[in-house]
Amino acid sequence: MIRINLLPHREQKRKRQQQQFLVTLGAVVALGAAFWFGGHYYLSGQLEQQQGRNAYLESEVAKLDKQIEEIKKLKESTAALLQRKKVIEALQANRAETVYLLDQLVRQLPDGGGAEADQNGQHVERSDDGNGVERRLARLLRILHGEHAHQDMWQADKAE
Repeated sequence: MIRINLLPHREQKRKRQQQQFLVTLGAVVALGAAFWFGGHYYLSGQLEQQQGRNAYLESEVAKLDKQIEEIKKLKESTAALLQRKKVIEALQANRAETVYLLDQLVRQLPDGGGAEADQNGQHVERSDDGNGVERRLARLLRILHGEHAHQDMWQADKAE
């Protein structure tokens, strides 16, 4: 029988397979590197885009914070103005009452008598010149006690 030496043929086949393996391995490595660089490039772009959006949002938040501070200042000044308005309205409401009180005091004080009020108008002190006006002063006090609008002021004076 004829003997054929197949060793060189097997060796060539093994070399071809090894070269084919190395070429495939190189292609897979190149393809993997291409995917990695492509993914890295895409994700870097996404990251930069997100950082840009974050910077924009931070600047808008800073603007809104400034507006909130301005609104707080405006609310405080509005509250202060409303408080001043209430004080002025209270003074305007009491204005006629004070004039009425002084008018009635002048009309009903006996001759020779007087009254002094402190700065706030909370305390009224009566006085006379000592010429026997006690009866007229008592009558005045009875009249004034009959007026309910100013009764609390005279009761405070009486308690002292």
